[in-house]
Amino acid sequence: MSDYDNEAVAIVMRLFRAMNEDEQKATILALGNEVERTGLVEVPEKARSGGGKARGGKKGKRPYWAKTVEKIDTSKKAAAQLVGEWTDIEKIPEMGDGTVVMLGTRYPARMYTVLVVRRGAVSGVDIGGSDGVVNVEGVAVLKTGSFKDCMTKVNEVLEAGMVE
Repeated sequence: MSDYDNEAVAIVMRLFRAMNEDEQKATILALGNEVERTGLVEVPEKARSGGGKARGGKKGKRPYWAKTVEKIDTSKKAAAQLVGEWTDIEKIPEMGDGTVVMLGTRYPARMYTVLVVRRGAVSGVDIGGSDGVVNVEGVAVLKTGSFKDCMTKVNEVLEAGMVE
């Protein structure tokens, strides 16, 4: 005898085990829809979204970030040390001449770049992203490398009080 008390269930389960993964998924969805349609089993009300933003994790995050830098707060860690405003890279060319910006990529590889806005500059920097390359125009690249190296360069620029 089978593991099931009902012979019809045993037959369905034998057929189910003989299916490939795609057929099994389609069968489960079809059975679920049939249960809802017939009302054979009371289906709990579906969970509702709170309508808020997703919290935590990398899902939905851009592969890069940009922050203006007015000064450095060494009592904090990582990008929190950078005192300034988070910004979109599309807004960088519109910023005031001489604005210092730290640009970081999250993936495919972590990389940091120190930029300075230069009005009318035709040069730019390409940063890799999961969906291709993003170009930032109207900037001068002062340093690309590790976070530590870029922080050193930002500190030099801010201490000098002027941009190279």
